[in-house]
Amino acid sequence: SYEESIGATITSVQRPTYTFGVVAGLLVSLLILLQLTYSDSRVRSLRQLARLVGADAVLGSTSTNSDEARDRRIAVSLRHAMGIASATTVRCLPLRTAGLDPSILSRIANLAGSQFDTALPFATIEVSELISTPTTQIDVIVVQKNLDLRKDVVEAFAAMRRSGRPLAGAILLE
Repeated sequence: SYEESIGATITSVQRPTYTFGVVAGLLVSLLILLQLTYSDSRVRSLRQLARLVGADAVLGSTSTNSDEARDRRIAVSLRHAMGIASATTVRCLPLRTAGLDPSILSRIANLAGSQFDTALPFATIEVSELISTPTTQIDVIVVQKNLDLRKDVVEAFAAMRRSGRPLAGAILLE
């Protein structure tokens, strides 16, 4: 057998090598984070919704957990819009998914002192139903946090503004 010793085994790494590794790792992770943030097109917050439809058109956000102050704010905004439109009922219009929890919307409708009806999702509802003009009904666009796309919100809001129906605004469901 033959054995040859070439040099000493490295027992320590110099500090600049560690520094370079940490800086390179942070830079790569920052680039990945920026790419994910830029390419994400879902509605993630109430602030994003306000930027999409305007702050005056946002009624508020709510969730399955009851928050009296937050729900009351939505109910007051909804009641104000109903008074302007002389409406007695609210039609909730989800964007894509029809599987909304009706207890959330009924809780807000009860606070506002009105009845509510959940329509088919905006993506599947007939155009004739979008533009029909009942005299006692007002529309609310229901946006589901982390599910609905920003472009869908903009399209639905623009279409409902042009429909001739009274539109109260948008609610974000968390």
